[in-house]
Amino acid sequence: MSSEKTRPLFPLLSVIGWILVSSSLNAQEMAIPGFQELLIEAGLELSVPEGFQEVELEKNPLLQHEKAVRSQDGRLELRYVIRPLSRIEIDYSDPHSAMPEPNHMFNMLFHTIIGNLTKRGSRSPTKEYSQTQAKEFFNADWAAVGVFDVVSEYTDRYSQVMMLALHKNDIADAYTVFLFNDYDQVKPAVQQSMSSLKFTE
Repeated sequence: MSSEKTRPLFPLLSVIGWILVSSSLNAQEMAIPGFQELLIEAGLELSVPEGFQEVELEKNPLLQHEKAVRSQDGRLELRYVIRPLSRIEIDYSDPHSAMPEPNHMFNMLFHTIIGNLTKRGSRSPTKEYSQTQAKEFFNADWAAVGVFDVVSEYTDRYSQVMMLALHKNDIADAYTVFLFNDYDQVKPAVQQSMSSLKFTE
């Protein structure tokens, strides 16, 4: 499914997506669990790729991450986003339809987040993994990936993003955000890092 087909949904989903992606600005300030606690709650495991070093977290209103690492040469940064479904709050006021459940929103939210991060005028192609691949690679029930030119409000260090989205029924959504300027330069490191965040079972 391409992002162009989902763009009409963005106005309706903007409030929902904002609540999801801004729910964890700062663990201490917002009184939410730390990264390790979120990993456990979401049934996830992280294997930091070899040669990557942790980056100090910064607040980001477009999509807040809970952990970031960067390659030694600085060409690739990975940001990890964890959203346990039990912690997703939905502000929904459409009187003509029922409020969607967090467990049924992963695909829409994936495209909404991409829409918020994509530089105006650029394309944002997306691709879903098969159910077999999602299970084999990430122990997930659903997985998809999107590539796009990113807005400077999200990062002023990198120009491009590849975002991997994972969903586990009744448990959590998770995202690995790959940031870079030249994909050819970082392709081996990206491939090495694709399964760095995955569900445990």
